[in-house]
Amino acid sequence: LHEPFGIPPIDAMSCGKLLIGSNGVYSCLDRIENNKNGFIYDKNDYKRLASILEYVIKNPDLIGKMGYSAYLTSLDYTVDYNISAIRDILDKQ
Repeated sequence: LHEPFGIPPIDAMSCGKLLIGSNGVYSCLDRIENNKNGFIYDKNDYKRLASILEYVIKNPDLIGKMGYSAYLTSLDYTVDYNISAIRDILDKQ
């Protein structure tokens, strides 16, 4: 129910996969724009997860469209972005 960051969602987005993640995985919260490049649901709401899965099954074209949008989002998170984020944290100390 809880993952402090989570690398698999980042990998999936960089490969253009549709991501369905819970709010218990913090990398999902940072990168997913709900209904644009993936889906976010409350980690305790299994009914919402089921409705997302049903929606995707009924609209399979979303898999490619949202996966591509996820890929485009992943391009914003380069090595330079990560270095900059680390420097910002260190500068605040």
